[in-house]
This record gives sequence, C-alpha cells and structure tokens, in this order.
Amino acid sequence: MDVLVAVVDLNQAAWGQRAAAAAAASSASAAADGTASSGIGDAAAAAGNGVAAVAAPSVLTASAFIDQLIVFFNAFMVLNKANQLCVIGVDGTRADYVWPLSMVHQHAAAAADSAMDTSEASTAAKSKRKGSQAAASAAAASFAGASTAAVAAPASSTDAAVATGVSDELLRQLHAFANSTTLSDVPPAEAGSKLAGALSLGLCYLNRVQNLAAANPSGVKLRSRVLMLSACSDQSSQYVAMMNGIFAAQKLRVPIDACVLSERDSLFLQQAAHLSKGVYARVPLAQQPSGGLLQFLLFIFLSDATSRAHLVLPTQTQVDLRATCFCHQQVVELAVICPVCLSIFCKSQPKCAVCNTRFALLSTAAPAAGAHARAQSAAISTPAAPAGSPVR
Repeated sequence: MDVLVAVVDLNQAAWGQRAAAAAAASSASAAADGTASSGIGDAAAAAGNGVAAVAAPSVLTASAFIDQLIVFFNAFMVLNKANQLCVIGVDGTRADYVWPLSMVHQHAAAAADSAMDTSEASTAAKSKRKGSQAAASAAAASFAGASTAAVAAPASSTDAAVATGVSDELLRQLHAFANSTTLSDVPPAEAGSKLAGALSLGLCYLNRVQNLAAANPSGVKLRSRVLMLSACSDQSSQYVAMMNGIFAAQKLRVPIDACVLSERDSLFLQQAAHLSKGVYARVPLAQQPSGGLLQFLLFIFLSDATSRAHLVLPTQTQVDLRATCFCHQQVVELAVICPVCLSIFCKSQPKCAVCNTRFALLSTAAPAAGAHARAQSAAISTPAAPAGSPVR
C-alpha cells in the first residue's frame, strides 16, 4: 500500500504572472494572424523580405495544471485500491490540507477552537465556530452524496468510480483553496511559497498513518513518499525550517520527490531529493502545456520505491549543497559556524544570534577566500571550547 502526500503550489502571484504571459502571447498571436490574413500581396512581400510569423509559445495555466494533476491522482488511486492520497495546498501566505476531507474538517475545527480560545469576544467567536461547523457539515454532506452516487451507480470501470469520488470534490477543494486568499494579501512571486510548512503538514500526516499501521498490523507493507510541486523560487528565510523537515523525512525514511515548474532549479528541493533519496526533475517551460507535465508525472513520479529499482529515472549530476546564512538569508559558500548550535553566519559576530554564545573574535572582518579566511578564528569565552571557524 502506497501513501502519497502531494504538496501543490498554488501561489496566486506566480500563476498570475503565467496567466499574464499567456494573455500577452495570445494577443501577439492574434495580431500576427490578423497581419497574415491582411492580403496575399502583403504575405508575398513579407516572404520576399524573409519575414515569417512565429507562433507564440503556449504557457501552462493554473487550470491546466490542476487538470493534469487530477489525472495523475486518479492514476495513482487506480494502481491499488488500498492506496491513500493526501493533498496539501500551499501559497505565499499559508499551507493547508485539501484532501482527504477528514483532515480538512479536523484542521478547520482546530483553527476554530484556537480562535475561540484567543478571542475576547466569546459571542462572536461562538457564532464564527457555528458557521465553520455548518460549512464543514455541508461539505461533508455534499461529499457523502457524491460517494453515495458513486456506489449506487453501476461502476463498470474502476476509473469512473475513482473519478467520481476523487476528481469532482478534489477539484472543488483545490479551486476553493486557490480562491481563499484575497489579492491584497498575496505577496509577490519572488517571496516564494510556504513549502516548509507544507512539508511539515505532510510529514505529520505520514507519521500518523505509520503509527496507526503499527498499532493495527495487517501484514500489508506501507510505503510512504512526498511529492512537492513547486512553481516559485526558493524563499531563503525558510532554510532552517526546510532542513528540519528534510531531516525529519530522513528519520521517517520517507523519500521526497520534487517536480519544479519554474525556470530555475530549486536549491531546497534539490537537497531534499538528494538527502531523502527521492527523485528531482525540473520540467522545461516549453514542455509543460498540452499534457507535457502529465507525462513527467506519470513516467517519473507515479512509480513506487519498489518499481523504481527496475526503472531508469533522472538523476542529479550536480547538487547545490550550499547553505543559507541565518543573519541575512543569503546563499553562502564560506561562512562562520557556531560550534554550539551550528548556526551559520556570513560575517563574524561577537555572539551567536541563536544561542547567545559569546565569541572572542580575533578579527571582525567578513570571512573571505584565501589565507585570510583560513587564518581567521573565533573562540568561546571558555578557553577549553573550540572556536567558531570558517568552513566551506
């Protein structure tokens, strides 16, 4: 039995840029078509001058992205009737469960309880909680109706039954998550998405599933993995939280697969796939539309850990293992490390900003390449303790 946690990046700013690019490309294509159809003489003249109309490249939109994901999720559920799917939506402001609905309702109830505990206006909080419970009950009733219809209908094919139970409701949940954040709250696309929080939610779900499987052994081998689909650049301030999540996945023996849809590689996801023995792939922008992304998902990320031993999957020839400093959230090649808490700083400091360990610095200049970097050293106030030294 496979348990797949899919982290879906629905960052409104990033997909908004893609939609604007698609609109611009469509306008340019329409203008080119109008110019081409203006007359045979103009076309002949253009051909004589060596001018040819070039079709504007298509762009993967958010709706097409979700449609291809639904097909991939259905394919995963069809592989084995015991497979479990968990979908976590993430954007620039939050990360939350999208599927299964039981986790969505539990998370909503916990958020309502927390709001009640911290709110001073108890009456308003109670009405808000009743409203959220009514909405959750309505969603549960609608899903129950869809499930009943799926059972009552003659399931001539497994695909039709899975599509009725997963596609419709999951599609609604994905669109609801994407539309839940107002445009005024959306940070710029360069700010990235809360991938570290989404990874933490996914690992919590997998830990719960593994504990339940251990408490109720059924002889079925449980295989868990995480698939992260990112459409934004890395957010350097999430480095510590992201690395903690990666180390937690290592402890749980959960591989992290990464599918990057942006123009550049993701330093965080490269390290996540490398350290957790997952698969990393960046889909070229030109191959994402027209089902190109779906081909990558089906042929690379659909197979489980057992099947991957017999497949030729893409491997990372070069992995960027550079760290991010804690002080300025910048990627560094040479830095100073605190010998107590292993915090990373791009410049020498009198004390560690994380654990407040004081250093007796011989030099306050920033670490530089060459002999100066090797000669620079830092010592803790206690003589017996080692010094925070520059490392590569």
